[in-house]
Amino acid sequence: MSFFLDSVLQQTNFSNLRAFYACAHFGSRKIAAIKLGSAEPTLSNQISSLETELGVFLFERLSSGLKLTPAGRLLYQALSEMFQGLAETNRKIIALHQDKKIKVINIVTTIPLGTIYLPDIVKEFSALYPLVEVRLNLTSDMPELTSENIDIVLMPVRFDHPLFESLPILEMTGYFYCSEEYLKEKGLPKTPSDLQFHDFIHLSSSHIQTELDLVSKFFKKERLSPKIRCSVNNSIPAAELSERSLGICHYAKEMVAKQQLKLVQVLPESFSTKINVFATVHCTYLDNPLVTTLLEIVRKHLK
Repeated sequence: MSFFLDSVLQQTNFSNLRAFYACAHFGSRKIAAIKLGSAEPTLSNQISSLETELGVFLFERLSSGLKLTPAGRLLYQALSEMFQGLAETNRKIIALHQDKKIKVINIVTTIPLGTIYLPDIVKEFSALYPLVEVRLNLTSDMPELTSENIDIVLMPVRFDHPLFESLPILEMTGYFYCSEEYLKEKGLPKTPSDLQFHDFIHLSSSHIQTELDLVSKFFKKERLSPKIRCSVNNSIPAAELSERSLGICHYAKEMVAKQQLKLVQVLPESFSTKINVFATVHCTYLDNPLVTTLLEIVRKHLK
């Protein structure tokens, strides 16, 4: 809290501060009075009292409405931070009561997301809610949402199910990658047609279909029949094998950076693919503050 706001709280009462904040926020005494359930003259008297106590004018009285003075802007900024903090604290207090019923959260996710991102996410969440157990199920298969052991699904898939809602979390960008050693041996493909003469590390049909479909559509669009060097069931070993010069793989740019892989992007950025990641949440948890906090942590780490 700033020294300025600290001194204000020592000199005045909260009602005057609230009246000032509402008028500054809405830019109108009339609207502020309606929002606070008060009368305009009452708000005017409260603001005048506050200005007298502080010894400064907080508003310029204009025919077009209210305009904050420099002192008014400073007070408004400080009060905004204070009220935002109070709102967040109130949410956490409510969560302490509501979250007692939740003992376990079951998250189903892909092997890449679960391996690369989820450990830090779970660690941060568990520090806030040590009594809530987070159970992870890492899979390369499409989950059955009818299972009782699924609360949240974190995957590049938008599900259509009456008991779940898919929320967009992140858009990743997919590129084709290979190692520098592979390029020295095979040469750099500069156009999609050049890929016809290169080796590929393929995602098997058991993999989550979204990424597999993206690559298949790309090959179909470019009329390519790539040479498959080997098949794997998720993109992590595909990237690792590509790093060891076995061929070209398709991988998210964000994951290459996160894992600090020594891979080289082939083809221009115009040939990229978009991988949309969704958090699919059971309807009973959509408005739960605990789950809301978890999703905020997920978004932060997946940026």
